[in-house]
Amino acid sequence: MAMPPLSGRDLLSLSDLSADELTELLAFATELKAGKHHPQFPQKVLGLLFRKASTRTRVSFSVAMYQLGGQVLDLHAGVTQVGRGEPTSDTARVLDRYLDVVAVRTFEQAEVQEFADYASIPVINALTGGFFARD
Repeated sequence: MAMPPLSGRDLLSLSDLSADELTELLAFATELKAGKHHPQFPQKVLGLLFRKASTRTRVSFSVAMYQLGGQVLDLHAGVTQVGRGEPTSDTARVLDRYLDVVAVRTFEQAEVQEFADYASIPVINALTGGFFARD
């Protein structure tokens, strides 16, 4: 099975995927875990922009990107302007220039949506309450 055609798309909520795409994605993930595929993302950088504390999400994104040949840049609020009140739109425009993809874990769905509105790179909702919401 090939990876579902999701390249370049944001994943802000489950409703961004059709039922068929979700089924394909889960089947592909199962095959990846079983070692049947070895996609590589050399020289690709995933930014982790987490306002919410996390252990499992941070580790799983980091390990997955490492195993796929890419790098992770941890952008937690303690070491970036994000924690000092920089507008989400400004952060999105700046990070868009340097990253290939960004995972955002925050409290408000609107913040993830705003980030996606101002960035051309794919944005992944790494968990807000709105991730599971239906349109």
